[in-house]
Amino acid sequence: MKSSFSGLGDSLFDISPSMIFIIEDNAVIASANPFALKELGFQKKSLVGKELTVLFDIPDAEEIKSATEILNWLVSQYKANNFVEVKMNDGRSFRSRVSIGELSECADGCFRRIICIHDSGELDSAITEQGRYKHLLDTALGAIPDGFAVYDEDDRLQIFNKAYAEVYSRSEPVLKLGEKFENILRYGLNAGQYLEAGNTKESRDAWLKDRLKMHNNPTGPVIQNVGDRWLRVEERKLEDGRIVGIRADITQLVEAKTAAEMLGNVLDEMAAPVVFINLETMKFEYANKAALNKLLYTIEEFVNLGPNDINTSLSRDAIDEYIQRAVDNPGTVVSLRSLHRRKDGSTYPCVVSTVFERSGHSKRLISFIRDETEEARMRDELEVQRAELETVVYNLPCFITHSKPDTTLLFANEEYARFYGHELGQMIGKKFVDFDQGTNRSELYNGINALTVESPVFTREEQGKHEDGGRYTILWTNRMLFKGGSPYAIVSVGRDITEIKKTELKIEKQAHQLELRNKALEQFAGIVSHDLRSPLRHIRMFGEMLIEDYEHDKFDNLSQYIGKMREGVLRMERLIASLLEFSQVAYKQVKRSSFLLSAAVDEACENLADSITERNALVCIDGGDVDLHLDYVLFVRLLENLIDNGIKYFDGEGVPEIHIEGAHNIDSAIITVTDNGIGIPAEHSERIFNVFQRLHVDETVYKGTGIGLALAKRIIEGHNGVIVLDQEFVNGTKFVISFPTNI
Repeated sequence: MKSSFSGLGDSLFDISPSMIFIIEDNAVIASANPFALKELGFQKKSLVGKELTVLFDIPDAEEIKSATEILNWLVSQYKANNFVEVKMNDGRSFRSRVSIGELSECADGCFRRIICIHDSGELDSAITEQGRYKHLLDTALGAIPDGFAVYDEDDRLQIFNKAYAEVYSRSEPVLKLGEKFENILRYGLNAGQYLEAGNTKESRDAWLKDRLKMHNNPTGPVIQNVGDRWLRVEERKLEDGRIVGIRADITQLVEAKTAAEMLGNVLDEMAAPVVFINLETMKFEYANKAALNKLLYTIEEFVNLGPNDINTSLSRDAIDEYIQRAVDNPGTVVSLRSLHRRKDGSTYPCVVSTVFERSGHSKRLISFIRDETEEARMRDELEVQRAELETVVYNLPCFITHSKPDTTLLFANEEYARFYGHELGQMIGKKFVDFDQGTNRSELYNGINALTVESPVFTREEQGKHEDGGRYTILWTNRMLFKGGSPYAIVSVGRDITEIKKTELKIEKQAHQLELRNKALEQFAGIVSHDLRSPLRHIRMFGEMLIEDYEHDKFDNLSQYIGKMREGVLRMERLIASLLEFSQVAYKQVKRSSFLLSAAVDEACENLADSITERNALVCIDGGDVDLHLDYVLFVRLLENLIDNGIKYFDGEGVPEIHIEGAHNIDSAIITVTDNGIGIPAEHSERIFNVFQRLHVDETVYKGTGIGLALAKRIIEGHNGVIVLDQEFVNGTKFVISFPTNI
């Protein structure tokens, strides 16, 4: 209780800017200071006497139940310096660290603990801010073109950027944080990095000594030669003992400071214009041949001019600011774009790159001028080509999209939007799988996710329906683009191949028809060689017998021979008529239309009315009526053959019964034709569909040529269907016919 404090303790408890709580041994809150009540939004009476769970979000609260367990858990978080979740009265919470201490034994003999909650919001913000500044520092160092490094008070490498590492590439194995400057220097020296150190041990030792002295007591810039580079080394020692160094590549500047005659020859041979500007007079003091030829001046005329005299695109203040930037960054190349005017008044775009050079008491700027006339022309051409390409892409008959790896559209051409019937602006930002009507999404995502750097292309066909019900097929080629091994975009090109698919299907059908015709031709050859020759042999045999008897004046059997010959002729006529019927019907072009099964059955029965009436046959449809999309005339002929067979091959009690039933499943129509006739043995289930195949040789019992089932099969195959004999049916004959409905 607060009453256990006195004097100074009470005052500190009341005015403390920290959240302080007094906790009993049984993990019950005994007291809380005003700041804690205010910050957490509690009334004292609503908090005192409550368990600690009202203040802290304790994980696994079901396992941590006793007061000792609660206190032990809180102490463990304190010792581990962990954050805990602190609850506020309004339901909010925040993460904080806590401090826990024990109070002296109270008058009632109990020990109490004091808990202090530290609001970590400012600390977290500081840590976050520190991380942000570190990121900014790393980014800034990486952007500095000059080498930059900091060595600590013990002369150990503390910070360095990429440019610094590139300058001293031969020291790379030891160029690490924490390495001493002298060790890095010695390694580079032994690796032949510092040509100015000489080749002898004495000269190298002397150079090393002088270099360490200049490093530890920097007085000004030092020029250093490292391989094929010249560096301006500038170091500064801070008050805390750290040394900050910059390495500026001044190779061009050093080369420019060679002997005057050599300099003049070299610069005059340069294709790029070069000019020197005297900072004291702000006049040109030198120009090479390329600069004079470009600007159409003589050297005498040119040295009387200044930067403002040849510039037409920048204000005087802008030029002064540019020059000041070069002066403020000695050894650093500063560039800008300008428009230079020639002596004849013509102008040309250029890029001016300037470096400040100081030699003794003289100060000058060295500027390299790059003519951008050709580049500007090329940029204009590229812009025209880009616009043309964009126009082509937008208006190509192909579909082109550019999307994120998750298929979110970033770009699509007009043809793509037109095909799917949406406004282009409404499609951007949505996933292209939302518009893909025919592809299983999981299959599409699996195909995209399987793309790798080695195998970045995924091809698929999208099949769907237009709003008018017409089907389409699009061939899509998707290419995943990778950067650093990670996917960052998908470029997809689609082509409408609906007509190609239709043509392929047509060719496939024609090939199927050709195959059937070839088979029929082979079958026809067999018919001619066997079935048609059989009655001819019959006629010839009895003809020869007739001639023989006639020559021997035997006339008793002549009428019998003539009767047999007549039978052979009639049979051959029937075979030829049946074969003609087969050829006319079997290869008739299929013309589909929609009709009801009952309509076809009624017409077939009407055509067979005489046979049905004569035999008192029963023809009926079992079940409901069904819609069909077939060639009506051919389908009626098919039914006629099957119904006629059911009547013809009936040899039992009662009357012939033919039952027809139709049904649809997912992708086909099923028609069954069942009769109560003599049936067909299972071993003949294939043979019965061949031309002129009869199971009953005696035509006096069952008339026919054996063409009916062959014709039925051909009609069904012309519709890409199948007819089979149900071999398990025993009470007659049952044919099962199936037609695809997706054609």
